[in-house]
Amino acid sequence: MAAQADIGLIGLAVMGENLVLNMESRGFTVAVYNRTTERMRQFIAGRAAGKRFYGADTLAGFVEAIERPRRIVMLVKAGSGTDAVIDALAPKFVNTALLDDVDLGAANPWGIACSADGAWLCIAHAGSHEISIIDRAALHDRLARAEKGEKINEVTSS
Repeated sequence: MAAQADIGLIGLAVMGENLVLNMESRGFTVAVYNRTTERMRQFIAGRAAGKRFYGADTLAGFVEAIERPRRIVMLVKAGSGTDAVIDALAPKFVNTALLDDVDLGAANPWGIACSADGAWLCIAHAGSHEISIIDRAALHDRLARAEKGEKINEVTSS
């Protein structure tokens, strides 16, 4: 299969469904995967019907559906489910950005949105007054450089 999605999302609970509908409404084609395949199928046949979505039955099919460099958002309940998905995906990726990492100060993303022009990702963090603004083009550039084998270590903050 040729890559057809701009971005992918794993986890179609309430937040996942709403986030991918927001992405699609901004012009993105989104690949979706859920560990419970029936939930993905219901979403594709229901709220996603007639829109730019690709529903994948397997993780391999999900990954193949996303253009390189692959951008994947994972909204899976913390615990063994999250670990299982990360373990299954780990060999396929160069870099991973975890938004829900207490040690890095991005614990529990409360809200994730994309600017209307698609240039910025905005993440509000629960339990704080913090918001992260990510330059999407710069993020994609770093991921592309890392995929080529460059060591990427610059860190920016405001």
